[in-house]
Amino acid sequence: MVDCHNTLYRGVNKIEVVDYAVYDYPPEFGRAISTLRADIEKGSAPDMVYWSLKAGVNGFDPSLFSQHDVFIDLDEFLSTDTEINRSLCTPSIIRSLESEYGGIFELPMEFIIYAVACRRSDIEMDRWDINRFLGIYDAHGSPSSVFGRLAGQAVLLVSYLQNNTVEFINWRSGECRFTSDDFTHLLEFTKTQSIDSDGLVLPNEAISSGSQYLFYESLSDVSSIQKFKAVFGDEVSFIGFPVGSGKGNSCFITRSMSILKDSKRADDCWRLMRNCY
Repeated sequence: MVDCHNTLYRGVNKIEVVDYAVYDYPPEFGRAISTLRADIEKGSAPDMVYWSLKAGVNGFDPSLFSQHDVFIDLDEFLSTDTEINRSLCTPSIIRSLESEYGGIFELPMEFIIYAVACRRSDIEMDRWDINRFLGIYDAHGSPSSVFGRLAGQAVLLVSYLQNNTVEFINWRSGECRFTSDDFTHLLEFTKTQSIDSDGLVLPNEAISSGSQYLFYESLSDVSSIQKFKAVFGDEVSFIGFPVGSGKGNSCFITRSMSILKDSKRADDCWRLMRNCY
């Protein structure tokens, strides 16, 4: 957490750090969020929040708040800033952070994309649902480990669900839906997958032999994309898991910043945020 002050120090804003991570060590899981929430209600919270999944705070995420009531819509700055705007801030990531009420309440500094890739010449489409996936699966001779190291049934199913929770869970109502035809087809497909008793084969070898045609891995920099290309030995498409929405790749924000609505120094906070981006 950062408290921005108007006092200039060597040409930059002087800041005071309030470390909420100290509240969140076992057995007090979640106390960091409850402490910040209490400070917001008392009007004693910092001007801005630095969210980090690497800071030792479990589940420290702006989505745990009613964002449109607590944080400033950063579109107010992105739409007027001449040096940093939506088109310069990884547009697809910014769109993924849009609130259901409209607006962007955190500026991502670092993120990881979990993607499912294929050889572009093998699967000529940029998205698919479970039925189209199964059709291609049959056309490839129904291999028993299309995801390679994710071949195990439990790991495959968990990975699919973790990366596509919005397809099955209504986070607002808390309702879970696992009765659709798509989910039934997914379970039937998962039963067909198994790990080779001789051990896991390297992805590039399995892909070359035709026993694997999808590769699941994280993307965090340019070298990650080069890794995908090296594995397939060709141009790749990041097609994602087969889901009805066609959005089968997932993004996890690991570092971001938000400005609280009560801040009297929002412009100073924005200048700090844009310099960190």
